[in-house]
Amino acid sequence: MGEITKLIEETTPFELARLRQKRVEHSTRDKARLLVKVVEIEELLNLMGKKIEVKNIQ
Repeated sequence: MGEITKLIEETTPFELARLRQKRVEHSTRDKARLLVKVVEIEELLNLMGKKIEVKNIQ
């Protein structure tokens, strides 16, 4: 499991909906869809020998 997947899993569906400016009523479904996409991207990067690191910006 990559860093981005962990970060999204730790974020509540409500917070993700707010950040993405999506409807809160669909926030759990949207989080699940986003996680599927992120996992797929991280798996592809892994196959290519690449990794994305998460850094705090200020």
